[in-house]
Amino acid sequence: MWRVFLALEIPEDLRARLLPVHEELLRMKRSGDVRLSVPRLENLHLTLRFLGDVRPEKTEEIQEVLTPALRDAAAFPLRVAEIGGFPDLRRPRVIWGGVEAEPALMDLFRRVEDGLEKAGFGREKKPFRPHLTLARVKSTPPGAFERALAAHREAEFGSFSAARLALFRSERLPEGARYTPIVTWNLGDS
Repeated sequence: MWRVFLALEIPEDLRARLLPVHEELLRMKRSGDVRLSVPRLENLHLTLRFLGDVRPEKTEEIQEVLTPALRDAAAFPLRVAEIGGFPDLRRPRVIWGGVEAEPALMDLFRRVEDGLEKAGFGREKKPFRPHLTLARVKSTPPGAFERALAAHREAEFGSFSAARLALFRSERLPEGARYTPIVTWNLGDS
């Protein structure tokens, strides 16, 4: 079984603009005051759909249904701004970089959902809340992130062109997760 998800790739220049937040989260982790996992900066992505464990041959079916669904999908700009948390920054389980729910992004999500349904996956039950996961929190004193990330809460990290969607395989390794693209779709290609 492969652990897989569909995500938009994030360009290196945007990841570089998120570096100060990444470094602050790593500093907090090293301090021992909070328990959290911080993904490597090169692993940042915008997940459209987490599929979990699937048989490797099922990924071929995913490719077969998504390729026509994405055929006329164009690249589009996305803006990354703000730092927040789910459910909030006072007692977060996830620290995120905010992504606006642009109509083009919501259309892409719908196309992915429609295609995955044809491949036998049920539709996502939770509402789609676009974000970049910057950390997963295991435990923290109340308010620690509100204080530490105050300078970044309303930061503008810039825009990027959402131009590549990938089906990634996720492997858990001792040095952290490794995400390997199984197939990619260049948005705007016909």
